[in-house]
Amino acid sequence: MMTRSGETPPPIPYIVSWNVTRQCNLACAHCYLDAVQRKSEARDELSAEACLAIIGQLARTARGAMLVLTGGEPLLRSDLVQLVAAARDGGLMPVIGTNGTLLDITHAKSLRDAGAAGVGISLDSAGPRFHDRLRGVPGAWAGARSGMAAVRKADLAMVVHTTVFEENRRDLPALTEIAMQAGAMAFNIFFLVCTGRGITQTDLSSESYEETLCEIAVLQGQHPEMKIRARCAPYMRRIQGLHAGEGSGN
Repeated sequence: MMTRSGETPPPIPYIVSWNVTRQCNLACAHCYLDAVQRKSEARDELSAEACLAIIGQLARTARGAMLVLTGGEPLLRSDLVQLVAAARDGGLMPVIGTNGTLLDITHAKSLRDAGAAGVGISLDSAGPRFHDRLRGVPGAWAGARSGMAAVRKADLAMVVHTTVFEENRRDLPALTEIAMQAGAMAFNIFFLVCTGRGITQTDLSSESYEETLCEIAVLQGQHPEMKIRARCAPYMRRIQGLHAGEGSGN
C-alpha cells in the first residue's frame, strides 16, 4: 500500500509489549529483564503522566493494536488501572502479563471494568516444587493458581504461560489440563531466551527441543478447543506440518 505521494507508510504494529516496571515481588531465575524486588532499585521508572503520554502516541499511530502491559510485575504499579483505561479509551486492546500472585477478585474486576481484554499468568509446573524454585519465592505456585481463579471468577479472558526447561517439560500434558480446567483460552509455551538473569540458565538440548515441539503439536491435536502455542520457537511451523492431524482422530 502506498500513499498518494508514492511513499510507503511505516508499518503499523499489531502488538506492543511494554515492561511498565522493573519492580517485582518474585525473583525469577530466568527473568530477561533482571527485575528487582526493592522499589529503590527500580530506577528511572516512568511516571503515570509519561506512561499516559506514550499510550496517547500509540493510540494515534497503532490504533487497534494489542498492548501488553507487563514487567517486572505490573500490578505493583498503583496506576495500572488508569493505564488500562487510557489504552482502552484510545482504541488499543490492553492485556496484562503477570505472575498472578497479587491478583485477587478485587484487582481482577478492576482491570476488567477498566477495559482489560485479558490476563496472562505464568505457571511453570504442575505442582509447586519447580515453579517456586524457579520463581525464587515459596508459595508462588499457590499464588499463581489463586490469581487464575480470580481471573476466571471476574470473567476475564485468560492465557496461561509456561517457560519450558528440561526439569519441567514432562509436565506439559498436566499443565495443559490445568490451563483447560482454569478456563484459559490459550496455553503459551515459551522457550528460554538467554538474556538478563536467563543468561545463566541452560537451554534445552537440540533433542529435547525437538521432542518438546513434537509434544506441543500432539497436545494441540488432542485439545483443539484450546490454543496450545510454542513461543520463541521458530521451528514450530515445520513440526506442525509433520504432525498435522495427529491426536485428532484423522
